[in-house]
Amino acid sequence: MKYFVSFFLLLFLISCGNLTPGGEGENVTITADFESNSLDSVFSPYKAEMEEEMNEVLGYADTSFIKHQPESYLGDLVADIVYAEGREFMAKTKYFGPGLEPSMALINFGGLRATIDEGPITKGDIFSLMPFDNLITVTVLQPNLVKKMLKTINDAGGQPVSNCRIRMSGIKQWLFFDGEEYLYDKPVYVITSDYLAGGGDKMSFFKETSHKVSTGVLIRNAIIDYVQEVDTLRIEGDLDRIHIVR
Repeated sequence: MKYFVSFFLLLFLISCGNLTPGGEGENVTITADFESNSLDSVFSPYKAEMEEEMNEVLGYADTSFIKHQPESYLGDLVADIVYAEGREFMAKTKYFGPGLEPSMALINFGGLRATIDEGPITKGDIFSLMPFDNLITVTVLQPNLVKKMLKTINDAGGQPVSNCRIRMSGIKQWLFFDGEEYLYDKPVYVITSDYLAGGGDKMSFFKETSHKVSTGVLIRNAIIDYVQEVDTLRIEGDLDRIHIVR
């Protein structure tokens, strides 16, 4: 069923102009030699089932979560979910030893495609927020690549992160874990998406490391599980992860 849901949701988003796979292109008129009601008869059962699933209420939000740079509560929320899922994977797999620090999560604002509005949160809302099948991936960056990561975040005007704080002023960047400044003396575990780990959204520094392991968990599914678990999303803490002085 999940494959039908993903397929029909993708068709719906494309038809509404919300997604343009592969970039921009010209409009193309498509004709068919069969009656439209024949197509409806084929897809109607799946459409009804999909609508029922997408309308399922997972939980609630006590305020609206929107995205903006350099930092937003929506970005912080998703980054925290990605970080927690990645850390759980790191703790129970053979790929990583006992030294799991320092670690952080990094995602991109471009991957967040919608807001979470105040009130009931449906499964369809989460699909709108995260329509792509991006897998949570654990990477290891050596100090030279950490420098490149910070520069990329600076150039972008900020990106959602978790379990760290970043301070930027001009061309300089500082990274902190638990209040301690990172001294570029050890690798950093960076939990992200498989898209970014492949160098997407100008994050080419990820392509320079061979230490990448997929958790096999979709970011979207991790968000769904989290909303169901906590029931009500609330804003907690201050926006203090990314601070830019221009």
